[in-house]
Amino acid sequence: MILPMLTLLIFYLSYNVNRFPEIDTLLSTRLSLGRTYIDQYGLTMFGHPVYESTYFDWFGRAYQTLDSSLMRYIVKYGLVSTGLFMSLWMYISRRVANTKDFYLDLLLICLALEAFGDPWFLFASYNIFIILLGSVALKDDQFRAVVKSD
Repeated sequence: MILPMLTLLIFYLSYNVNRFPEIDTLLSTRLSLGRTYIDQYGLTMFGHPVYESTYFDWFGRAYQTLDSSLMRYIVKYGLVSTGLFMSLWMYISRRVANTKDFYLDLLLICLALEAFGDPWFLFASYNIFIILLGSVALKDDQFRAVVKSD
């Protein structure tokens, strides 16, 4: 449940960034960047490509990127895909919770919090724990073998 709540929170805070300047400053203007993308691209059912520039040395290009993976996902992949992603996350969370492994539960919470403020959440080269999310596609006995260590 934490990922859907964080997704709604980052969207609400980004959309209403002018009402929360202290939070925006605390989050290194992630909310302002989110609002910029909402204004520039809007929200669509199926998303669309967005322009991003993270290089300061290119003449004439300002820094512009979504610094929250959750906002990035909503804008780039759309509302339908975001709903599916959140549903899949809740399925994964429920499956991990059934293992009664505190550390896996904690890992999922940390991953959700990371997605709130890190732009590269879904890139395995930046986030090695994203591989855990893929392991739930395994059959039950294979999944238990991955998450349980003796």
